[in-house]
Amino acid sequence: MLALRGLRLSASALRSLRVYGIVCDPSISMYWQSVSDLYLLRARECGGAVADVGAYCGLVGESAEPLQTAERLSGVGRNGFHAVVLAAKLIRIQVFRNCNTYDLLITSHRLVSALPGRKRPKLENAILFHGVRGAFASGDDKSVSTGQELPIFDDGFGNPVTIPTRFEDAVRQAILGCQCIGCSHTHLLP
Repeated sequence: MLALRGLRLSASALRSLRVYGIVCDPSISMYWQSVSDLYLLRARECGGAVADVGAYCGLVGESAEPLQTAERLSGVGRNGFHAVVLAAKLIRIQVFRNCNTYDLLITSHRLVSALPGRKRPKLENAILFHGVRGAFASGDDKSVSTGQELPIFDDGFGNPVTIPTRFEDAVRQAILGCQCIGCSHTHLLP
């Protein structure tokens, strides 16, 4: 379920996001294009921040390359939906920030062939990385503005776990997204 639905946040974290008006919906769904008779994945890049809390959900290709934006969403509010992506395969990078700690989830999503006699494909999801309560080595978020440092996560026993190298730049951008106060633009999509 974690791979499909995204980070499972506590009720108090969800309440904080709602109170501050931060919309970060990591849902991924199948979308049928009737003109080309083709199924694709549909996902939205979204999120933003206030001083003490932030959340961001960004999207990239399997090799961490930028995806083509299907639609830019320009609403009245900030810290909400920024763009829609339609793709056959994608990687979702979701970050939640509570003060100086970060939860990070990187998941892979793709459509696989349907069962014989069925047209609709299956959605396959996999967790590529899951880090909980990571923090910057310096102890503050000042290095975030330069985009150089990444939070350090451990396996729960004090052993460091590393973010997959190919996604480091995308994770840096997603972290900037969950720090972007009043965010109204994409951080990972062109």
